[in-house]
Amino acid sequence: MTLRQQVSSILRECIDVPPPTADEDEFIRFARQNLFIRTTDAKLVPLVLRPVQLEFHRDLTGRDNVSKSRKHGISTYIAARFYWKLTTGKNLSAALVAHDPAGTASLWQIVQLFYDNDPRVKSGELTTRYASTIELYFDQLNSRFRAINASEGSGRASTTNLLHISELAFWKGRALNTLIGMLESVPPRERGSEVFIESTSNGEGNDYHQRFVAAVQGESSFAAHFFPWFEHPENVAPWEAGAPDYDDEERLIAARFRLSPEQIAFRRVKIRDLGRDKFRQEHPLTWQESFLASGRPALDRDALEALEHLCARAPLNETREDQNYARVFAAPKPGGRYAAGIDMSEGVRGGDAQDLSIIDAVTLEEVASMNGRWPIHVFARKSAAMVNAYQAFTAVEVNNHGHALLEHWLHGKDALRVDRELLYHRKDYDNRGRAIKKPGWLTNEKTRPIMVADFDEAVRKRWVSFHDREFYTEARAFAYQDDGKPAAPPGMHDDRVISRALALQARKEALTTGGFRGGPIHVGL
Repeated sequence: MTLRQQVSSILRECIDVPPPTADEDEFIRFARQNLFIRTTDAKLVPLVLRPVQLEFHRDLTGRDNVSKSRKHGISTYIAARFYWKLTTGKNLSAALVAHDPAGTASLWQIVQLFYDNDPRVKSGELTTRYASTIELYFDQLNSRFRAINASEGSGRASTTNLLHISELAFWKGRALNTLIGMLESVPPRERGSEVFIESTSNGEGNDYHQRFVAAVQGESSFAAHFFPWFEHPENVAPWEAGAPDYDDEERLIAARFRLSPEQIAFRRVKIRDLGRDKFRQEHPLTWQESFLASGRPALDRDALEALEHLCARAPLNETREDQNYARVFAAPKPGGRYAAGIDMSEGVRGGDAQDLSIIDAVTLEEVASMNGRWPIHVFARKSAAMVNAYQAFTAVEVNNHGHALLEHWLHGKDALRVDRELLYHRKDYDNRGRAIKKPGWLTNEKTRPIMVADFDEAVRKRWVSFHDREFYTEARAFAYQDDGKPAAPPGMHDDRVISRALALQARKEALTTGGFRGGPIHVGL
């Protein structure tokens, strides 16, 4: 028996090692045989991947962005993977990067435990030239493992084959400034490099949030991964005899996510201890919920969650051009009454999108939508076709490029024309102070609170049925900012929210003035 085998045998006399399973690959087998972790009850046990870690392992792309609930062991998995690659390969460099000294020390403790209990180290098969509190250099393999506190310039000088950016949502200042340099130090994925970005969330609008949303929307080289709190086996609590039955929210999420009474009990305990908003941030059900802003939401988030579950669905028909799309959820009905809202933009890449939403004025169900970034004359033609198909009474926001859209609709070629009678008109005054009507909705300090309040009431009372899933992502982030204005946080958009709020205002105006084609209808909101 070799010295390594003797050391391994001694370790396994003290620690129960699970037998191998049929579907183990090389890394899973390596972790089970060579790596050890410390449990919450201070026991040293082999690293046997949990279900979440296994799921993550099987979905890796080499560029992976992880939003997670607490204690899923993602950092442990990444450290183990890097340690495996470094000690079974050659000429590699790996770095674990955190935003502060405490985070750096916490990450390195995982690696240090691997190293201190590695049977190959104890047998002398795996050697290091030096092993410090933040670095290991395996001299025979010419491979290096480092932990870095992200300060200005760290990680820029040398090539890093394996990079872990930890808790990016909490990076700021000098740490955040060095991120690009670190990412640029990594060779292309085709050469076997790997980059992991992982974090619990810290509100919307920060660099991490923008990167994760881009990954979700397919606008990034990174793949998005999310792991909710209920996938952790320890997130349970006893369901006490005589405990109150589920409330409406608990009943809804228990059915949607198939939660047990013990998981609902855990949720109750944590909400009582942390508060509802903090619980959602630390223990989210969905990735969208994890990014909820700490500020006051402009729209009822519980109602949005319920509406998404009940209403979001695929369209009957969809046409796509890259990220631009037009969707039809219900065809226009003879004699139907429809209202529409348009949030207009210049349509340039990277800027705000143009968004059109059409609703049934009787049922308040979304029947069609359009979102994208087109040249204004192209959007004018496409939106005119959709508005005319439904004969929808339409409110166009004219704060910026809405005037250009109306110019095409009212004075352009036939394919661009929309009848003036289908347009929402606002009250204005001419140079002599006489009241006049002008087409388009003007959002200002007086009209915006009315629009948002009406929309929130419709959402909160669940009168509306919106089918576009992307709407719900924007709506949850729509919150009162530092200036007191309800809007999207930095780095996000609210065009889908504004267009749907405008559709309700168009409906409200048409109900008052009889603006629908075919005469007025008499329904209450």
